[in-house]
Amino acid sequence: MKNKYRSTIRACYLGSVTLAIGSTLSPLLFVIFRESFSLSLEMLGRLVLINFITQLVADVLAIKLVPKVGLRVTLVFAHAIFSVGMIMLGVLPNIMTNHYLALMISTVVFSYGSGTIEATTSSVIDSLPSDAKASDMSLLHSIFCWGQVGVIVIVTLMLKVIGSQNWWWLALLSAVLPLVNAFLFTRVPFAPPLPEEERISLKKLFGKRIFVLALVLMGCAGASELAMSQWASLFAEKGLGVSKVMGDLLGPCLFAVLMGTGRLLFGLFGEKLKLERALLFCSGLCIISYLGVTLIPVPAVALIFCGLCGFSVSLMWPGMLSLCSERFHGGGSAMFALLAMFGDLGCSVGPWLTGLVADNSSLNTGLLVSIVFPVMMLVGVALFAKKPKEN
Repeated sequence: MKNKYRSTIRACYLGSVTLAIGSTLSPLLFVIFRESFSLSLEMLGRLVLINFITQLVADVLAIKLVPKVGLRVTLVFAHAIFSVGMIMLGVLPNIMTNHYLALMISTVVFSYGSGTIEATTSSVIDSLPSDAKASDMSLLHSIFCWGQVGVIVIVTLMLKVIGSQNWWWLALLSAVLPLVNAFLFTRVPFAPPLPEEERISLKKLFGKRIFVLALVLMGCAGASELAMSQWASLFAEKGLGVSKVMGDLLGPCLFAVLMGTGRLLFGLFGEKLKLERALLFCSGLCIISYLGVTLIPVPAVALIFCGLCGFSVSLMWPGMLSLCSERFHGGGSAMFALLAMFGDLGCSVGPWLTGLVADNSSLNTGLLVSIVFPVMMLVGVALFAKKPKEN
């Protein structure tokens, strides 16, 4: 049965690569933006905030959009909008006098596409027939990590070849893949929708306190991941005194490699593990990683903890999606869009809070303050695990 949907799975994987472009490209250019356009750390952090707030809005709209037009039309539209946003990112800063406004407008457009893709691809994978849905979900999100690695390596090498002043070519090239995937989504098969009697309404979901807790934990998962990953390059360059190339490769690249490794391992062997216990372990390891990055003054050791943080957050986002799928079977695309919305809320608040604190102290202090998110994750998962499953 799974062979029937192999092309669908591949298209969802390419959707994850598109998401990796949307979340990784701009942060890799933060140093260039700061030096070329005279932007503060808070303004750079605000771009991340705009990115994920726009994704949050896209998640909300997807709750209403998908039931009306279907997953296929939604995904094709989302990939096309993402491409338009990337083209704008490459063009607008070169033709507008207000460079920061150009960056903000472009970010809003491609982020809307990202948010809609994120809200729907997880739902597509979950809807496909499988005996290992948690592993399938983890594998989908591992592709996002390997996409990040690819983006980091390609951007780093191309900037060395074409020069930082020609960074806008990277944005234009990034518009190609989503256009190809938009075409693929016009052709791939989708699983039949759940019968109406098996669906759970959002009103009923919000009536369950354990689901409200799950939404909070999705926010903590997004904040724990992005507060570190979005600032890893700048932290390595400015905080640890390494070059941009080494900062990109040893900061966000190492983070993404270990995050992808964690998700891949769970995708291959996760059926042998209890998901709640794995999430508790990851949350505790994340706390240790944040402390190691911010409190240990040895650059090599701090970078190791930065990578370890990537491994520690690997299971948080897909793990919470899988827990909710198990507990609230029938939530469908609306539930996944809502979970993505709260995850994106965390993704926006985490990096923004880090940048805000950093502007008034240091980047190390900003990252240390963000340790509150994995601490909340640890406590929340423990409460979630104690709550008995409802019929």
